[in-house]
Amino acid sequence: MDRQLPLQPEAAQELLQLGLHAAAEQQQATDAFGAPSAAAEPAPAPAPAPAPAPASVSASASAVLAAGGAAVSPCITYNHCQQQQQQQQQQQQQQQQQQQQQQQQQQQGLRLRSFSSCLPNAVDMLAVLNPQRLADVTLELDDATTGSSALSAALLRLSSLQRLRLVGLEVAVKHLFSALTVVGQLSQLTSIELGGHVHAVEPASWLRAGQWQDLLSVALQQLLVQPLPLQQLKLQVLDSKLPVLDMARLTHLTEFDIGICVLPEQSLLPSQLQRLTLSGGWDAGSLAPVTRLQLQQLQHLSLRVCFKQQQPLLQLAQVPALQHLALQYMDAAAAAAATASAWPLLPQLRELVIEHFVLFDGRTLPSEQQWSAILAGAAAATSLTKLQLDCRMRADDDVTDDDVDDDLWIASPREVAMCASLTGLTRLKDLAITDDDGTADDGRDFRVTFALGDALALTALTGLTRLHLWRAKQGVATAAATALAGELTQLQHLCLLNCGMQLDDTAEGQACCEAIGRLKQLTHLDLRCNELTQPGLDAADRLVTPAGAEVAC
Repeated sequence: MDRQLPLQPEAAQELLQLGLHAAAEQQQATDAFGAPSAAAEPAPAPAPAPAPAPASVSASASAVLAAGGAAVSPCITYNHCQQQQQQQQQQQQQQQQQQQQQQQQQQQGLRLRSFSSCLPNAVDMLAVLNPQRLADVTLELDDATTGSSALSAALLRLSSLQRLRLVGLEVAVKHLFSALTVVGQLSQLTSIELGGHVHAVEPASWLRAGQWQDLLSVALQQLLVQPLPLQQLKLQVLDSKLPVLDMARLTHLTEFDIGICVLPEQSLLPSQLQRLTLSGGWDAGSLAPVTRLQLQQLQHLSLRVCFKQQQPLLQLAQVPALQHLALQYMDAAAAAAATASAWPLLPQLRELVIEHFVLFDGRTLPSEQQWSAILAGAAAATSLTKLQLDCRMRADDDVTDDDVDDDLWIASPREVAMCASLTGLTRLKDLAITDDDGTADDGRDFRVTFALGDALALTALTGLTRLHLWRAKQGVATAAATALAGELTQLQHLCLLNCGMQLDDTAEGQACCEAIGRLKQLTHLDLRCNELTQPGLDAADRLVTPAGAEVAC
């Protein structure tokens, strides 16, 4: 018989706690693996004599544990350790996977789809971007920090690039050649925009006058000889005459915007072109590629008009697919007056913009006779959906460059009833009548004011979604503003800047605020330069802001 050694009370208590802990661990392990618990099993048979204890546990310790109701099983400690090892291995595997994913993301670069930068060395930043995801890139080039080879290499790796915009060509036009040599290899590229510098209008010092335009023309010709999948091409550069363009190879091009460059008459445009913007229409020859009826699918034409001949405009009515014609007369009052009678004869005319720039003494503004012709032509163009009128004019028809009488220039603003003439334009969605500040650099006044209550006539244009009246003053005032808000219920954008309104705590002021507050589709409200008291501001904020409108007071 084995001799049992006497146990000290502390040792017996420690072994008893160890036995209880082992039993608890066994129960947890059993439950974890789905084995039935002790409560669900039949009563166990009398325990056999305890096996010899491991070397780490004496026979006396086993006897004490057995007396405490717990049996020491070698598999308990083994299973517990095995489970801990498995958990540690799983944690290590998860950490390794996370590290691998982080390394892959670092190798692939930032997962951006669009990138725009005007910072120096912006080309170098493309190296940390994922070339498989980057689809839209805008770079403002800098001649001092942008290398041609670096630009070519950076663009060539962007295999998923769809839109490329290069800005700053006046100072970095020589890099355009390197860019255009690789765009033919970018099979996903569908849009290119070549733009002038945002901040500078002078070409780089190493270019003589006009040289950068020549380089740009050569680069553009190089671009057009490549069979690119381009759908959009936009040129936003300083005004210059482009070379004769042969764009027949661009069989996917549907939109072409040449900015304020002049398109030569002999140019050949893609026959499938659908949208064309000609902002450099200094002469009627710019329309030749269109009026020759080579653009059978052209649907949208935006044209800046500086010529006085009507015939080129009238020929546009024969373009078979043309649905939207937008004419812009920018500081071209004489051209607008000379061609105004052709506007009603263009059924596709949808947008008409008349805008003047007051230079020094205001000689570029229309005379009263020219202004009358412009207003009559616009009022008769019933197909218009957008109309922007600059209502300034010269004070007298007899003023010439050689004969300027200051007394004729410094005159009181003239009162004109213009809104009543526009009530027949029932298809209008967007109407803007501006007066700017009405003064030239030397302080001469060229303002035209609305006749008293003239804006009330605009209540007939119930389809308007945008109304912009600038410095109408007595033509609007509080009563007319209330009527406009009450009738033009589809308005989304309302600007009544300096229109003589008094939004205060009077009944008339509160009624105006309430009428504006009922415009449920309104998203923009501009009431600046009117007389607004605190009660009026509170009412406008309370009635308009809940509708989500942007308010400027």
